[in-house]
Amino acid sequence: MIEKPTIPILRNLFSLDNMQFLDIEDKRENLIKKIQDFNPAVIGSYPEVLRHIAALIEAKNIGNIKPRCILTTGDMIKMTQSPEFDPDRSAG
Repeated sequence: MIEKPTIPILRNLFSLDNMQFLDIEDKRENLIKKIQDFNPAVIGSYPEVLRHIAALIEAKNIGNIKPRCILTTGDMIKMTQSPEFDPDRSAG
């Protein structure tokens, strides 16, 4: 659990009381289902994972995931699709 005092600036953006951590090695379809069920105000992950999830959401025309904020960490955001990207791949 993230301690509230460690990241006070985030408290101004969203509540830290309602958080869920997902395994990025999970199947993308499972991640999307969990995100839909949880309906988060904020989604955070590595840019590559977010890009894969966004591409799958777009490919499957899923329109009910609308976070207020998307946070990325740990990598540069690339504007081009990775050659290894496959929206139907089974694992992270």
